[in-house]
Amino acid sequence: MEVILIGDIHGRTIWKQIVESHPDADHYVFFGDYFDPYEDIPYWELAKNFKAIVQLKREMGDRVVLLLGNHDLHYYADVEQCSRFDYLNSARIGNLFKESLHLFQVAFEFEGVLCTHAGVSPSWCSAHIGDWSNLKSLAARINGLHKKNSEEFAFYKGDRSGYGENEMQGPMWIRPKSLLKSCQSNDQQHWMQVIGHTQSEFLHNTHVLSIDHLELNIYWTFNMVDKNQFKIGFYPETKGLFKKQIQYSKYRNQPGERLECPMYLQAFKRVC
Repeated sequence: MEVILIGDIHGRTIWKQIVESHPDADHYVFFGDYFDPYEDIPYWELAKNFKAIVQLKREMGDRVVLLLGNHDLHYYADVEQCSRFDYLNSARIGNLFKESLHLFQVAFEFEGVLCTHAGVSPSWCSAHIGDWSNLKSLAARINGLHKKNSEEFAFYKGDRSGYGENEMQGPMWIRPKSLLKSCQSNDQQHWMQVIGHTQSEFLHNTHVLSIDHLELNIYWTFNMVDKNQFKIGFYPETKGLFKKQIQYSKYRNQPGERLECPMYLQAFKRVC
């Protein structure tokens, strides 16, 4: 099985080249945040890019997984707006989401790996979902909750940090530090999470892998070696700087190797 992991979009079109480079992949997982670009991208280009991603999903069906992030939620749900909200075009963007929201989801699980925009905190699960130990049903229950009431995924107002650094934040908002703390304190050591949302100068490896580096044209691949092993690779290969593969045991309880990014990736660390 090959799964292509594509970080936060924010209007970028590099995903087209990524998909073309892996025509036989089993899944292409987009980690959300389709609008609210950092660059100066006009609305019509953002809308065109969004429609192309939706069309890819319509054409390829379950092979394409479209996750939702905090920069998507504030256009189709009655929640507080976050940074770079497009007030001028918010109604049009909201309509684009509402027309195709049935094609999107919050969580996706494959081979013991859970994918969400920001991560699933056991603390949040206990309050909103209940039992979080069964990964096979967890993704479905999270998606079911979103369909029932998307406002359950709003920013947690008890967060004094103001940017998601709280264990009670949900899968569209929590930051890696709080996610790791909640997983460790609740002894969640039996499955792996892949997240976007927060750019970082390092990649958490043991049970949380952060992949929000699309701005550098870096994307990620999962390849199953056997039922208990998979390889993680990150691309593109630019003079050998980025391409690397690490083999993991799917279910291990001890820390593993930390993947260190090039130091200049620190320049891209920011609150998203």
